[in-house]
Amino acid sequence: MRNERGRILRGVCLGGGGLVLAAALLFSLLPKRAEPQASPLEIFSAPSSVPEGEHWVLLGSKDAIPEDAEVTPAASGVSVLEVQRLSQKALGARILAPAEAAGPLLEVSSRQAATKTLPALTLGPLVPPLSIDANIAPEDLVVGQLVVPSKWLIYGYFETEETPLAALRIHNRATGEWNAQEWAEAEAQAALQVPVKVDPEFFVNVDPHDTLPDTNGDGVYDFEDPPEVREAVPEQLGVALVSGTNTLDIVAVDRSGRVSWKVLEVFSTYSPPPEPAT
Repeated sequence: MRNERGRILRGVCLGGGGLVLAAALLFSLLPKRAEPQASPLEIFSAPSSVPEGEHWVLLGSKDAIPEDAEVTPAASGVSVLEVQRLSQKALGARILAPAEAAGPLLEVSSRQAATKTLPALTLGPLVPPLSIDANIAPEDLVVGQLVVPSKWLIYGYFETEETPLAALRIHNRATGEWNAQEWAEAEAQAALQVPVKVDPEFFVNVDPHDTLPDTNGDGVYDFEDPPEVREAVPEQLGVALVSGTNTLDIVAVDRSGRVSWKVLEVFSTYSPPPEPAT
């Protein structure tokens, strides 16, 4: 009887062990939940280079910068003296750069986002403004501020150099938003698009000059209009304002990657109309 009971117990143990192994095998074959990947920080610096000494730099992002973001030196001898959060999408950092600093000067990291990045800030000459105001004159400023009666500022500007701009970005510290024109980015996306063929294969472009006479043979067609000389038209970018003081960070980027930064103080006297009484 005892032997029979032992055989039964051993059978139960072996059967239970088989069930455990089968369950473990089944569990291993089940699809595992993918771990969320930390999105990289995309932060740009303005200006893109600073000379030796103490300077303020702007660190901006199209997305919200994590609350625990830290700005630390990335090059030997660089000191981060102060960091201010200007908005959810911009930080200001006061740094001290030595003459022997090489490579990227700063690193921005976040434990919360489990990521870090090196903004394109190096030691070098300070980049002069790559854009100039087209619709703001010095006499328009009142105690250093541009006073406007609207809740919008239409900022007009010209490029200062022959190298065309790749982007112009304006950050309003009062709203925390960036308004931008990204020409290089738009061109890169357009280049990825497959062109749509519209004209039939047998279509031939005709030079309109071929239909004009050149009676004296001087190379000037008799009825050709003289070239029209047009005045330069500034680019424009709209920025939403709040009532009161608005501090605008104007960041210009050229095709070679140089970045300039300047600040414009705007005071809006706009007040929304009172709501109708109910």
